[in-house]
Amino acid sequence: MVSSNSDHVSLLHGVRVLSFGAVVAGNICPLLLAELGADVVKIETRDRPDALRSYDPNQPQLFEPSGIRTAPLYAGLTRSMRSICIDMKAKEGRDTFRALVKATDVVIENLGPGNMESWGCSFAELREHNPRLVMLSMSGYGRTGSMANYRAYASNISNHLGLTSAWAPDGTHFDFVTGIHGASAVVAGLAEVDANAPGVFIDMAQTEVGAAIMAPLYLDALANGREWIAARNEVPGALFSGAIKYAKAPTLGWPLNLRTRPTGGSFVNTWNEMT
Repeated sequence: MVSSNSDHVSLLHGVRVLSFGAVVAGNICPLLLAELGADVVKIETRDRPDALRSYDPNQPQLFEPSGIRTAPLYAGLTRSMRSICIDMKAKEGRDTFRALVKATDVVIENLGPGNMESWGCSFAELREHNPRLVMLSMSGYGRTGSMANYRAYASNISNHLGLTSAWAPDGTHFDFVTGIHGASAVVAGLAEVDANAPGVFIDMAQTEVGAAIMAPLYLDALANGREWIAARNEVPGALFSGAIKYAKAPTLGWPLNLRTRPTGGSFVNTWNEMT
């Protein structure tokens, strides 16, 4: 599946992916696989299309020939994918999906807790149709454990991990880095199947991905007792906005000195000061 043959330009040439992935993290992951050469088919339903189609009301609202609304943001994050509409609430729809799974290498989902199981499409059930299947389940808090049934969104994941306290209320979330981790995990799963693993199930909690990224902040708080001090985010969505301003604190340098973080200045000026 994972091609190392120099004759193939694409790493994942010939790999087939079915994706229930939605919004940002759930689309970034299959998007990366598609642009590595995989044939990715995105699955939606007419009564509940991907919320990303209408996420930003300030974007131009467009309509596909089917009448389904869409938007530039949706188009950008689902490029390189094919699309299909399957009603998973109907027996015919579930049968169609299972038939596709037989000829599929990867299934991706970041649906609410219990959705796949309610359709009779858990990993164990899908493996009966395809023993070599790689399945990635992307959730907020994992599919097992005391928080497995919690519904998760970017904001409450950030709150749970402390990102909101460290870097202000909004502007930076873990969606993109979760999608990247998910794609990497799928590639690793395909390599395992190539080595004769009996199928691979990847239970990836977005909180675990986020906690790994925030490890330096946790370590500084635990080891040095420094408090997290939130400041306004001058460049919403930029990874280093706010954080970059105190990266040269005299006591720590880099990693960051959280206690001495200033609240003024701009991203550009601070970056110039650093360089």
